[in-house]
Amino acid sequence: MNNFSSSSGKKASGIKGRGLINEVFSWPLAALGNHSHYHGKVGTCNSISHVPPVKPIPDKFSSTEEYTESFKLPLLEETHADLVSKMASVKSAPVREISSLTTARDFNPPRDLVYTLILKSKSKGSGQNNYGKEMYVPEVGDLIALTTTKPKHISDLDKPRSPYLLAVVVKAKVESSDTVEILASKQVSLFPSVERRTEFTRKQDEKMYAVHLTNMTTNIRIWQGLNNELEGRSMKLIEQLIKKDSMIGANCSICFAEHTKDATKSDLKDVICRFNLNESQESAVWTCINARECHHKQTVKLIWGPPGTGKTKTVASLLFALSIMKCRTVTCAPTNIAVLGVAARFMSLLRGALEHDTYGIGDIVLFGNGERMKIDDHEELLDVLLERRVPILSRCLSLVKTMIKAIALLHCIQTLLQEVAASSTGLAEVFKGIKEGDSISSKEFHKNKTECLEVLVVLRDTLTVPQFLDDYEISSFCLKNACLIFCTANSSIKLHTEGMTPVELLVVDEAAQLKECESTIPLQLPGLRHAILVGDERQLPAMVQSKIKAEFGRSLFQRLVLLEKNLLNVQYRMHPDISMFPNKFFYENRILNGSNVVEMTNHKHFFEGNMFGFGSYAFLNISNGREEINNSYSRKNTVEVAVVAELVARLFKESVSKKQKVSVGCIAPYKSQVLAIQEKLGDTYSREADSDFCVNARSVDGFQGGEEDVVIISTVACNADGYIGFFANHQRANVALTRARHCLLILGNEETLEKSGTIWWDLVLDAKKRGCFYDASIDSGLAQVMADALVDGGQSLSRQFAAMNLRNEERPWPSSTRNYSGDRKTFASPRYKYGRSSSDRSWRHD
Repeated sequence: MNNFSSSSGKKASGIKGRGLINEVFSWPLAALGNHSHYHGKVGTCNSISHVPPVKPIPDKFSSTEEYTESFKLPLLEETHADLVSKMASVKSAPVREISSLTTARDFNPPRDLVYTLILKSKSKGSGQNNYGKEMYVPEVGDLIALTTTKPKHISDLDKPRSPYLLAVVVKAKVESSDTVEILASKQVSLFPSVERRTEFTRKQDEKMYAVHLTNMTTNIRIWQGLNNELEGRSMKLIEQLIKKDSMIGANCSICFAEHTKDATKSDLKDVICRFNLNESQESAVWTCINARECHHKQTVKLIWGPPGTGKTKTVASLLFALSIMKCRTVTCAPTNIAVLGVAARFMSLLRGALEHDTYGIGDIVLFGNGERMKIDDHEELLDVLLERRVPILSRCLSLVKTMIKAIALLHCIQTLLQEVAASSTGLAEVFKGIKEGDSISSKEFHKNKTECLEVLVVLRDTLTVPQFLDDYEISSFCLKNACLIFCTANSSIKLHTEGMTPVELLVVDEAAQLKECESTIPLQLPGLRHAILVGDERQLPAMVQSKIKAEFGRSLFQRLVLLEKNLLNVQYRMHPDISMFPNKFFYENRILNGSNVVEMTNHKHFFEGNMFGFGSYAFLNISNGREEINNSYSRKNTVEVAVVAELVARLFKESVSKKQKVSVGCIAPYKSQVLAIQEKLGDTYSREADSDFCVNARSVDGFQGGEEDVVIISTVACNADGYIGFFANHQRANVALTRARHCLLILGNEETLEKSGTIWWDLVLDAKKRGCFYDASIDSGLAQVMADALVDGGQSLSRQFAAMNLRNEERPWPSSTRNYSGDRKTFASPRYKYGRSSSDRSWRHD
């Protein structure tokens, strides 16, 4: 059973993260329907005027107590913002009818209000219930509302005749998704249907529902890390990180001198040479290896990997070297996708070095929820997945125990045969030994018998099999004895268990996307001496929901940006024409182009014969676009949607005629634009990467870490104010402009981008200077689809803008990004300073 309980699992009081859970339980319904209700200390019922503002998380700290304390209030604020967002869409929240609700064994009021909840069984193959909503499948950490009504609005949750209460799923049976244990915020006697009863049983005329609101697992684990609730925690590395005069990024002078003279790592040198790393990659690997050898101080090393510089290859090579050194290492990342990426790259290196199939991977473990990871799409990782390995080991150990039992039975058989032989002259002769004149078969039998008995005796005396009571103990055994462990940063909390083998080194991939407060979980692993942070703070950071600028999304990588970084300075992804602008404006021209992107044989040519004559990079001016805004203030531009669809159609035609495999990415900053592009393209083209022609339309955030042959960017903005929304953020612009391998097309309105005063105006000027600026209307085909788009949406668009203008007179314009001042007429976009600016990603799409 999965649970949030303490290691003993005996008492509900051992449930972790109770401080955070209790705060959430204390919030009134009014606080869950209003983003601005709490701008300060969450969990109180004071008015805004009596609540102190949330303080930004500082850059430096005087103690570990100040360090952990600085994250707590922003974490509460973020939890609140997430729940408010989910409450706003409660109408579409997954729901499940409750069959029964009983007090659990650990029920101990008033604190431990633990109930066993049995949900109504879902019909096979059905993902929806009989009232049109998604069927709720509970998971540990789920925050749910127990209610006697199916809510269509947040106000439906707390009507006099249909009260609600909050609960957190604390235990869930692996074998059944219908039975869970919950910790409730109040006693269930609040429900008329169960008042004065210890059990609620569904009757014909009364129903109770579980409504899924959000999952709190990640935030609960962060709370544990900030509140000294981690088993075997070690603060030594964090203590060094927060020192004002910390030299944690510097090389140890003693070890550095020794390594300069020492050439004992010749075996590693031969291995690393086989990986064909460039100079900067190899230097980064050796820096980390030498840091691991230091026993005089704790160190943190930063590997800076801009887009396309082979960051994953570098990390995989480092991990291979560490595995040879038998260095117990935990490799984590913010997301399952990132963990799977680095694990798959490492396994490809390892399998190439294995001599006997999978022998040699027993001390490598990948753990997490296989279904959530979509592990079936990564067959190469199945052999190291813990949840697959445990049942296999269980069966093997059971077989070994059976073999040992068989040894004892064979000894019994031997004794019986000897007894029988005493009364049988023939058998007696065989068992006594070999004599002259014995037949060849008798000699063979005696030889085999002797060897068999010798082997059996050795097995009996030397073979020891661990005595495991259940799969959990097998899992713990694997984790304790693993040399390399892969998991997400928050899942590393499972390594904070009693008796866990100390960890030597931590590698954090995509470290610039990991909130610093979340990184405290792996940074407190017992025995940890060194950490390697790998990332790029000039790409998108972690996403946050809260609108309060508390630097909650800032990563440790960004805070330590002033430390010496090992820059990977050769990019192997983008055509030089594509990499030129981001290299100049984001990386101060410090990135070189790899030989593979410079050689003409690598270049694929698209849109040949078009009247523009553009090659690998172009800006298309959509001068007559129309920007629309929906009720959620998400934006779309149907003219740009039409141009995207036309360009994709041309690419498809060219792909077929040339029999050329092509992948296309369509990027937009707003969810509405992404959905509009997807709807326009429909099912015409495949989305599967292995098809001859595939098209994927996603937001900028959805493309981080990805790449395609051709990328079409729709900037959407077309207004007189120069408002460009999310794209004013340099990190978002950087990601969008660095996804294409062979061809990048940017659609935008020249005048709007000029008035924005952002980097996009720099991009337009750069395109003009390089001769890559084109007006889309001079192409007859594009001109026609743009005109059609204007006709199709003309009248409805006029009505929409009229309605929007009326709304704007009645309510203030929303501040949807941190660069937007709150007044449409006074939009400002200050130049971004990478080491200092807030990295909060408020609202991933809209």
